[in-house]
Amino acid sequence: LAAHPGTARTELGKSGSSATLSSSSTNIAPVVADSLKNVVTFSWTNPKYATDSNTVKYILQIDSSGRNFSKAVSITLSKNLSYTMVAKDLNAILLSFGFNYNTSYKIDVRIISSYANNNDLLTSNVLTINATPYVVPPKVVPPSSRALFLVGDATGGGWNNPVPIPTQQF
Repeated sequence: LAAHPGTARTELGKSGSSATLSSSSTNIAPVVADSLKNVVTFSWTNPKYATDSNTVKYILQIDSSGRNFSKAVSITLSKNLSYTMVAKDLNAILLSFGFNYNTSYKIDVRIISSYANNNDLLTSNVLTINATPYVVPPKVVPPSSRALFLVGDATGGGWNNPVPIPTQQF
């Protein structure tokens, strides 16, 4: 028997139903000082498979809007009906899409549920969220002169200091 769209056939003949996804925010624009703070919580309804709800597998997918999840970042979850992201994790995803700093972009988010063995995949509604990546500060503090130079045997100026060739300055 074929299942109706949005439902899945279970081992016991009962159907699950697609989860409904919601978000605590639809406009996310954290600053670097918020990198360790929670910025969004995604919640979804129980798909009511014919199994213990603690064994249901969920895949949260995030992609640049309009790509139909062709290059989605997937986060595999179980047991809980929600997932909270901190700013730095969301920022890393946004930057992996090639987004520019401090520019708002639309992203699509959905949840795919299934049994633990991936049987009976059900896809939720798609949420579109505005998200803005922030500039990640450098791991090493630049010198106070704000000038960095390339030196070494592979350069025209070699190891000389000061650097004799202006093209070796960043």
